[in-house]
Amino acid sequence: MKKLDERGMTLLELLIASAIFTFLISSLAGTWGSFSRTMEYLNDRAYVDRESRVARAYLSSDLLLADHVTLGGPGVLRLHYRGQNSPVVKYQKSDGHLVRVEQKGGQSIGIARYLEQANFTLEPDGSVGASLSFKRGISRVHLNLYLSFPLTGQSV
Repeated sequence: MKKLDERGMTLLELLIASAIFTFLISSLAGTWGSFSRTMEYLNDRAYVDRESRVARAYLSSDLLLADHVTLGGPGVLRLHYRGQNSPVVKYQKSDGHLVRVEQKGGQSIGIARYLEQANFTLEPDGSVGASLSFKRGISRVHLNLYLSFPLTGQSV
C-alpha cells in the first residue's frame, strides 16, 4: 500500500478554497449592506413618524381652541382666538421646519423638522385642512389633517 504525502495542499485545492472563501465573504458583505440600508430606512422612518405626530398634536390642539382661521399666503395658516389680548398664532414652513409663531409675543417654536411641503386649505363650511409632507433620507410621511367642524367668524 502506497502512502500519500500530506505535507501540503495542491494548487487546485488552494484555488477551490479561495473561491469558496471569496463567495462566502461577498455573500456576507451583500447581506450586511442590505441590513445596513434597511436599518437606515427604519431609523429615518422613525424620525419622520415622530415629527408628523408632534405636528398633528400641535395643530389639532391649536385648531380646536381657535375662534377663526385665515390663510396668510402659500403654506401659512393663521389661528385667531377670542379676546383682545389673545394671540394670533401662525403656522408656516421655514427652512425645512414647521414653525409656530405667536405674533403678539414674537415667540417662535420649531414644531417639526424634515418638513418638505405644507399646504393649508379653508373650505366655505368652516373646515380646515392641513397637508404636510415630511422627508428624511428615502423615508417620506404624508400627514393629512382635516377638521370638519364650523369655526365661528371663519374667514376665507
